[in-house]
Amino acid sequence: NDGTFEIQFVGERGDGERGDIAVDDISFESLGFIRVQCPLGQFQCDNGKCINAKLKCDFTNNCGDNSDEQICSTNCTFESEKGLCTREGLCNWQAGTTSDHQWRVVNAAGQSPSTDHTFSNGTGHYVFVGASQSSIALLESTLYFRSGSGCTLSFYYSISDASSSLLSVEVKSAFHPVAAWSSYRDGPVSSGWVQQTVEIGRQEVFRVVFSARFRNSSSAIGIAIDDIVMSQCAPEFPHTCPDLNRQFACLNPLCVDRDRVCDYGNDCGDRSDEAECPPVLSTCSFDSGSCGWQVIDSALSRFRIGTGASLSFSTPLTDHTTGLQSGKYAFVSLGVSNGFAALESPEYTSMPSSYNCSFRFWYIIIGSPPATLTVNLKGADATTELFSQSSFGDHAWRRASVPVKSDSSFRLRFAVLMGS
Repeated sequence: NDGTFEIQFVGERGDGERGDIAVDDISFESLGFIRVQCPLGQFQCDNGKCINAKLKCDFTNNCGDNSDEQICSTNCTFESEKGLCTREGLCNWQAGTTSDHQWRVVNAAGQSPSTDHTFSNGTGHYVFVGASQSSIALLESTLYFRSGSGCTLSFYYSISDASSSLLSVEVKSAFHPVAAWSSYRDGPVSSGWVQQTVEIGRQEVFRVVFSARFRNSSSAIGIAIDDIVMSQCAPEFPHTCPDLNRQFACLNPLCVDRDRVCDYGNDCGDRSDEAECPPVLSTCSFDSGSCGWQVIDSALSRFRIGTGASLSFSTPLTDHTTGLQSGKYAFVSLGVSNGFAALESPEYTSMPSSYNCSFRFWYIIIGSPPATLTVNLKGADATTELFSQSSFGDHAWRRASVPVKSDSSFRLRFAVLMGS
């Protein structure tokens, strides 16, 4: 039968008073699998079950046989075991089409590195892209519908020349692209494998994108990736916020701390925590200028405002506000040993502790020589350090929040000290 059907057991009663009919342990045995076609907007599981299409690729076994998650590019060793890899060994990761220099699965033998990470020998495979100065090579995941706040991406990478190559990870959603990590290092690194973990966090309707770019097109330069794993990504169940004085109710509906609302971060996953922001004392994204923040002149270094597209190869590819290369941010080069640079706010009125005021910002510290970023509160009689962080070596935007209180008018100052 090519259509929908049902099987009926029919019991006919005889004339006598004796005799019963019983049925037990029914099963189908056939060469073909009998399934009912799912309605529009639903996903057909391998076991015949129908689920909402939006539950596919959400890091949760909604089908019961995990077939709604097996089609997703969640984990990949780039080997060709049955049921593990499709798309020529890419596990449903898709290579970009912007150039002839695309990501491809290669055998480790005769390549650099000469062993894969999965098996640590030349018979294994990994995904690789050679250098091309004129283009950016992209490797995109399947479309995920939702992830939880603890979601992380882990992988191993190898870069033959870090001074002329850059590998980055972007979370590309319908709401807001986010530059999650980048591989910048000063000078060449070993051609061996380096493990990296990237925070993905709570997202909705998104892809994970690996991006490779190069300064030149030398045949000796390339980037390799192996053993991709996404873990702890199951989304939280919607629930009612128990304390609306301290928590914000997202539209999804989930809950976030009120300190995370209107801080230029997508903490809800659907950006509802950034949708309607009340007036605040001061805010600046640097997209329309310095907002009254003043550069403190230094003979060696100084803050300036620029974009990832216009600044040097070592700067963040994108700003945090828009997630785009055209987005602007304040930046100071760390190329001067023992240098100093500062950026100072306008003057604010007194801020008693009863106001519960906080200063929030996003920052990146990369490169060499070592550097320390501090935030100081300059009052009428004293200067107080509110924040201090030294170099940590990658391109991930990180969030900071510090309490602010002052009985007199004050200014806030970002200060960068390079070297020891």
